[in-house]
Amino acid sequence: MILGTILVLALFVVSGCNNIGAPIDKSSSKATYYFEITDDESGRNYNRDAYGKNIELIDVGSGGSVIVSVDGVQDTISASATKNINGVEITNKWTYYAEQHNRRAAELYY
Repeated sequence: MILGTILVLALFVVSGCNNIGAPIDKSSSKATYYFEITDDESGRNYNRDAYGKNIELIDVGSGGSVIVSVDGVQDTISASATKNINGVEITNKWTYYAEQHNRRAAELYY
């Protein structure tokens, strides 16, 4: 019995499992989503459904801000900022600005 316990502990140490009791957050369902502006009706990477709400990237500014709509409620989020829009907390993580409207893109975390 003691030999079995020692073997299990040795395997545990060798495998590198040394984070006993480390908290694991399984409650967060947030993720980063890539959006790009499309001027056609394809909706490609344009709309995402989250929390039962429709999230749309409306525009990307040259300074890194984005205009986002959540179920029709629009607001501007500055570069690297977080804002609650219509009950959804959204972080503006990254943007790409181009003169052509349909080449702009952003990564939003919500």
